Amino acid sequence: MGADLELVVGGRPTRFPAVWLRDNCPCPDCLAPGTGQKLKDITDIPNGLAITRTEDAGESVLVTFAPDQHRSAFPRAWLEDHALGDGADGDGRTEDDKELWLPPDLAELPAMSWPSYLAGGKAEALEAVLRVGFVLLSGVPAVPGRVLEVAASFGYVRETNYGRLFDVRVDPVPGNLAFTSRAIRPHTDNPYRDPAPTVQLLHCLRAAGEGGDTGLVDGFAAAADFRAADPESFGTLARTPVSFGYVDKETDLRASLSLIQLSPSGRVRGIRFNNRSENPVADYTLYRSLQRIYRAERPDIIFHYVIKPNIYGSMAAAGAGIRSVAVITGLGYSFDRNNWLNRVVAYLYRKALKKASEAWFLNEEDASVFVRRRLVTAGKVRILPGEGINTEYFSPPAHRPVARSRAFHFLMSTRLLKSKGVGMYVEAARILGKKYHDVRFTLIGFFERHHPDSITEGELRYWQRKKIIEYGGFARDVRPFLRQADCFVFPSFYHEGIPRCLLEAAAMEIPIITSFNTGCREVVKEGVNGFLCSPHNITELTARMEEMMKLEPAERARLGHNGRQLVSGKYGIDRILKEYDRAVSSLETGHI
Repeated sequence: MGADLELVVGGRPTRFPAVWLRDNCPCPDCLAPGTGQKLKDITDIPNGLAITRTEDAGESVLVTFAPDQHRSAFPRAWLEDHALGDGADGDGRTEDDKELWLPPDLAELPAMSWPSYLAGGKAEALEAVLRVGFVLLSGVPAVPGRVLEVAASFGYVRETNYGRLFDVRVDPVPGNLAFTSRAIRPHTDNPYRDPAPTVQLLHCLRAAGEGGDTGLVDGFAAAADFRAADPESFGTLARTPVSFGYVDKETDLRASLSLIQLSPSGRVRGIRFNNRSENPVADYTLYRSLQRIYRAERPDIIFHYVIKPNIYGSMAAAGAGIRSVAVITGLGYSFDRNNWLNRVVAYLYRKALKKASEAWFLNEEDASVFVRRRLVTAGKVRILPGEGINTEYFSPPAHRPVARSRAFHFLMSTRLLKSKGVGMYVEAARILGKKYHDVRFTLIGFFERHHPDSITEGELRYWQRKKIIEYGGFARDVRPFLRQADCFVFPSFYHEGIPRCLLEAAAMEIPIITSFNTGCREVVKEGVNGFLCSPHNITELTARMEEMMKLEPAERARLGHNGRQLVSGKYGIDRILKEYDRAVSSLETGHI
């Protein structure tokens, strides 16, 4: 069979790595009865582990491993509960586990009286904290130190340099802005600690006659809005460390972390934002740090990616006398706005790219923007055919999963935006679903609730309730879904670059139906590896999908095979690596 177990669990294609399964074997030789503790170490798993056989045993799946022929029985219910590859983080801490809100959304604030809390309402109160971020407890006796008793009722109190209790008051000689009467804008506390405080409790003992209002902001909702408005800048804030610090006579605290913390699947898990504790010279520190590293290591050539390394890294490399290439993977929304940020970024790019040997772009349009605005000279520009696709990772399956539907299976994988053609795909599915009973329509992708172009949650629920489509959620690994598909559909009218979803589908020999749109028509050739249809034309899309269904399997296989050949030759990662080889080898001539 191979290194992975693939089967349909709970109606969804799911992948289980062989090593992971063997490490979780529930047999008495591997797991202590009663305690549930493992009796084997990960190092006891033999080298070259592979799955040689799977058997359907009703409520369980029997798996035989090579090379030692060990057999394990995994309950299907357990496999469903521990399914991998669906993008879920499973710890309840990301944006997907929260109720994102703006003030109008909170018609009623989560609140509870202190007597109700003591009488058994603790779980409900804490659930509100997990769900929306806060709860209001009323009627707590205004006694100094009582807040520590409230905290101890559900957890332990972490002591800091402020002690176990932070007494907020107006101080004539304040050591913290909290000890002044100044209004403080929204922020997260103690960003200079790692880890930062999690749950904080505020207990008002005596209020001033006026003022003293408490403002709350949903950081998860703010991050979601920011990601929808400017994905590139969102990525920059999620990747770029920012320095925070706090110093007084007895304390010196420092931490350097990104403003937006992401989970392993790329979902927002935390926000670290506090202008009062941010180091204003962090960018200059980055520049000097890079310059020190470059002068110490003396590389022959440096490739920079994303905005800050492209800007400060190019300058630092030039200062150290080292050639560099700026790889500009996208512009972001900041280049469409005539504001101070646009002007600052443009100025910095213009200054930095004078120092770079070349500037690489992923499409002609981004390059033309930089040349037109005189941020880079045309002679330094080079266009890459996308970021490349690993055709070994995205390869057609050698065998089918344990279980697979016999119905013809359409798949669309995308951000759930209207301009990506999601609504058109669903309408075509509705029409064909009434005409044919042996057809499935699956949609997977990231739902962006606050994006102005996003489909609504109501629409998504309606489509599922009416059984027009099956929604598989966000998939960290799309390959199990692609292996189940007979045809990939992407009727986008968005201004695409080179859609990665098309490259992935083509690499796995899936025939494609997409729109005659910029970026899409570069990947799909009519009648060669799929079909093209006019943007915004549901009738034509439906007809092409029906045409695909009626093709003989051998003809669909031909389209899929052609697609893999096309992307391997034009967009394969090896071609991108050749550009890097060219840049490095050109050092021998003294220029690139």
